[in-house]
Amino acid sequence: MQDVTVSADSQSMEPHGDDVILIDVLGQALPLTKDLWRDALKAAQSRGWAPEGTAPAPPAWDPATLPTHSATWSGDYFEPRGQQVLRADALRLAAALGTFPGKSAGLARVARFCSRGSFLICPLSKELHAYLDTGLESSPDDLGLMSAQRQNQPSYGTSTRTRGAS
Repeated sequence: MQDVTVSADSQSMEPHGDDVILIDVLGQALPLTKDLWRDALKAAQSRGWAPEGTAPAPPAWDPATLPTHSATWSGDYFEPRGQQVLRADALRLAAALGTFPGKSAGLARVARFCSRGSFLICPLSKELHAYLDTGLESSPDDLGLMSAQRQNQPSYGTSTRTRGAS
């Protein structure tokens, strides 16, 4: 069990450089500000949620396999590093937020997202934010989301298919 120290009090969903994105096993994502994430953690604790601690960022995410905890991992929930909130903890977090009186729309979104189970807490970079804003209009490659190493790897197949072609 771990105590989460939280002090922010903003319900804004507006991006301002300090953004977090929660990503579940299906690739569904919830972008939010660090302030809203802090508020969600604080609200859940005030309603009895006892954080178990996160697992370090997995090299490959398989929610069916329990991650091994590193002796040096702090279990932190706040700083987005790709760490994993395990299913049982996520469900308890959602349940606690569900009982928070007068919760904002932002806290309600966090509660719904957490109720799906295990998720990762990741930083929301400018490039990823741009990709989410433009949707399918831009590819991750166009926005520089692919690593230089991967971009330099040879292509084993090319496609001339254009959008809308079948």
